[in-house]
Amino acid sequence: MTARILPRLNGLTDNASINTLTNVPLDILTPDFLTALENHLLRIALQENNVSDWRPKAALRMYHCSGDETVLIEIFQKALNAFFHANANTSELIDPIPILNHKKCAVISFTSAMAR
Repeated sequence: MTARILPRLNGLTDNASINTLTNVPLDILTPDFLTALENHLLRIALQENNVSDWRPKAALRMYHCSGDETVLIEIFQKALNAFFHANANTSELIDPIPILNHKKCAVISFTSAMAR
């Protein structure tokens, strides 16, 4: 994969084309790097700080616009399902303006969250 990316980092290839090649991080990391990462302190810290089993103690609103292709809706849905499974039924997923992309959704989401 790296052989496909490096030649395109030439100042002539547009960002969208490069981003398409880097959508799956495991595709751009070498096997040696992945092996070195197995017991790296950063990986250990990330595992210790994993919030997948976290349960909110208060009402939680998560904002995501359906048009966001940077952060996929499945991440939010998985978290919401985990919260419901842990009986945190006061959590909700809000799609303020479905057509907005990641950047534009962030603005309206922060504004909406502050207004509540």
